[in-house]
Amino acid sequence: VYLGARPVFEKTANKPGATRGEKIEHWTRFMRTVGICRIVSLLEEEELAYYDGDMKEILAGLGWDVEHRHLQCSLYTENAVNTIREALGRAKLHEEKVVVRCNWGKARATLVGALWLHDQYNATTNVALKTVQTFGASEGRERPGTMAQLRKFIDDDTLAEIEPDKEKDSK
Repeated sequence: VYLGARPVFEKTANKPGATRGEKIEHWTRFMRTVGICRIVSLLEEEELAYYDGDMKEILAGLGWDVEHRHLQCSLYTENAVNTIREALGRAKLHEEKVVVRCNWGKARATLVGALWLHDQYNATTNVALKTVQTFGASEGRERPGTMAQLRKFIDDDTLAEIEPDKEKDSK
């Protein structure tokens, strides 16, 4: 499981249609180069509008198996945790690398990374979150996320009642 951001994660790209096909093609080519063949996208509807077309159609046009290897799932919807667990479980079953991405590759991706460590290694939520944050810091990446968010996410299967972390306003 790898954590990442969407293609062109710059503030200037946070407007409808700003992320063009060639940028998405470059991003997907890189994913394939490093052996990633599954995508778990945590983008919200508003963020999906940043692409210059339907993301699923764009990926399908680039040869991705979007029916079986691409999941679009908001953390703020009911049953989010189980949906993501199933997708990560399929990747593990097929021994395939998967990237979990949100807008900036920070808070939401961090929570899913911690969920994965919690599930796969029976790590406590505290250890799982701190591990993701420490690893991110060692690579120069901020990995925000709180224990309250992680506990809410795991216990309630959603972040629905927690104010979404609008990473688009991050640096």
